[in-house]
Amino acid sequence: MKQSFFLAPLLLASLLFSTNRAYCDVWIGNVRIDLNQDTLVTSEYISGIIQYQSSTRIITMQNATITMPLSTPITGGIVINQEDSISIVLIGENKISGLVPIEISHSVFHIKGGGSLLLESPYEDSWGGIFFWGLGDWMNRNNGVVISENSHVEINTPYSCGIWTYMNSHYQNDHGCYAEISINGSSLVINAPRALKNIGQLSLDNCYITVPEQASFNADSATVVDNNGQACGHLEIHRVSPVQEYTNPEYQIYCTGQGVNISGVNENVVCEVYNLSGQLIARKALSDSKEFIQLQRGCYVVKIGDFVKKIVNY
Repeated sequence: MKQSFFLAPLLLASLLFSTNRAYCDVWIGNVRIDLNQDTLVTSEYISGIIQYQSSTRIITMQNATITMPLSTPITGGIVINQEDSISIVLIGENKISGLVPIEISHSVFHIKGGGSLLLESPYEDSWGGIFFWGLGDWMNRNNGVVISENSHVEINTPYSCGIWTYMNSHYQNDHGCYAEISINGSSLVINAPRALKNIGQLSLDNCYITVPEQASFNADSATVVDNNGQACGHLEIHRVSPVQEYTNPEYQIYCTGQGVNISGVNENVVCEVYNLSGQLIARKALSDSKEFIQLQRGCYVVKIGDFVKKIVNY
């Protein structure tokens, strides 16, 4: 379980002292990729379809799963250690599980394509969901991730940070090697002891952010904090729904965490609940003055006749 603390110094040493810039490479499912050659990536740790296209520098994941055991020398599901940006295009539902699902240095990488990606790191010595190196001037400071094109990324890591930059203590005070996160018309959900750490900037475009009750987002530190200023772990960012809201003062809607309560109903009407992708999640005929619709945690659009309202159930 503790082998990552042994492997990390070895990896760091190879990054620092290699004379042939061996760190300029990409690994997917324990397979080293030739960046100048198109590759259909296969290994015992991969299911589904993963392809690399050299001309566009795109990794396509199509209903793919990467599961990395602790026994492999390369612990990252996807490891990007090179200076030119690389894109990950998501088609369908995808998943990466391991000690560190995605490990990045020297690169801003893009996640796009409109599919989903689940990053899980269930181990006690996890490096987190997305892990950036940040060690000083010898390393390119331009680290970051861009999530766009209505893609959905979810990070579940119960023992570490969701997205964070490792800061070597020797350089921390003199060199600001912080990663940046940009989300455009997409969603990011993080469940971790701490959602973000050592993030230089969080930029949102066509998105909105929600945090747990009794918590707030500190823009200066790019961190979710509770009322005592302590970092907390749950964070949700969702794309802005194109649905226009129409309100009715007679209807009152509020969420409980278990679902949505609807009051003020004085006639037989039908309530429909949609997710932000437009998929119908629930449909119920309302007649009583107080009604309840059970929902999982997330963001929805409630429609009752001409009444339309966006809600967040957390």
